[in-house]
Amino acid sequence: MLYPTQHIARKYADGLQPELKAAFTKRTGPLLAIVYGSSNEKLAASILDDVSHEFKVTWQEPPSGLGLGTMLITIFTFIGISLAFTTIAGISFGGLRVFVKSRFGNRVFDRPESMEIIQLKLGQGVTGRQISSNSGGGSA
Repeated sequence: MLYPTQHIARKYADGLQPELKAAFTKRTGPLLAIVYGSSNEKLAASILDDVSHEFKVTWQEPPSGLGLGTMLITIFTFIGISLAFTTIAGISFGGLRVFVKSRFGNRVFDRPESMEIIQLKLGQGVTGRQISSNSGGGSA
């Protein structure tokens, strides 16, 4: 009989000893072997000698994470793929815009009738009137 733990096997083996006077028993770890109905002690001993339970403990180290070299290769691969994708998308958009402008003129992009450009006029000097009207404060 195989019990979940060796402590439970010991408890049941000790409990079975008074009931199994005509039987031969052997306990190894959580395994309890019983030879019942044999009057030959030598035969029972040879059977019980073949019963064994061996504990086998294995240690599996967790797989190592990404090393520095692998991580850098992965990062630069992702950067390369992203760069290729954005370059292809930019060239495609620019090519489409050039194609549409050459084919349809100013009817799709940059229509002069609907175009409004906001200019900052940074090259011009600021006049006194513009400063006083935009300051928000009034004269006393």
